[in-house]
Amino acid sequence: MELQFYVCLPIIYWIITRLNVGNTFLLICVAALALVNLWYYTMFKHHDTLASKLFGVTLLPHLYLFLLGMVLQKNQPFIRRYLAGRCLWWLALLAGINLLCAHFQISFTGNNINPLSATIVALLTVSAAYSNPSRYSNILKGNDISYGIYIYHGIVLNSLIFFGQTGRWSTLDCF
Repeated sequence: MELQFYVCLPIIYWIITRLNVGNTFLLICVAALALVNLWYYTMFKHHDTLASKLFGVTLLPHLYLFLLGMVLQKNQPFIRRYLAGRCLWWLALLAGINLLCAHFQISFTGNNINPLSATIVALLTVSAAYSNPSRYSNILKGNDISYGIYIYHGIVLNSLIFFGQTGRWSTLDCF
């Protein structure tokens, strides 16, 4: 699936910029794809059909989040107004939404995360990146560690899974 994103996203971005697609259209696409994702996970995730398996390993279930990233990239004023410096607000919103999801038995974790929770997690992540940037630039000294974390996180996670260290907060004590 990851290879699909590397191949398709630049093409999608190129098409969007060439067609001069407006942000409203992109947001409609984000919402439509999020609904497709919700429909898939509620209707077909537990069905053992070839179609559901193929859909699950395509970029379609997660494309709405990448389109949301494109919308955010094209809308710095939105980031400055609603995300920058508001990390705790987005964290509280995520906690509240996840409590509601838990109450109504809607999945809000793992690969079965519902689109609303996933969208809030994405906005929280961007908010965290834009909150207190001077503190992080002093710590990182201009180095971008995101790709390194991305590359090596799989080794750490797979090691924890291999050694049975899952499902407990105490697993994090080793760090």
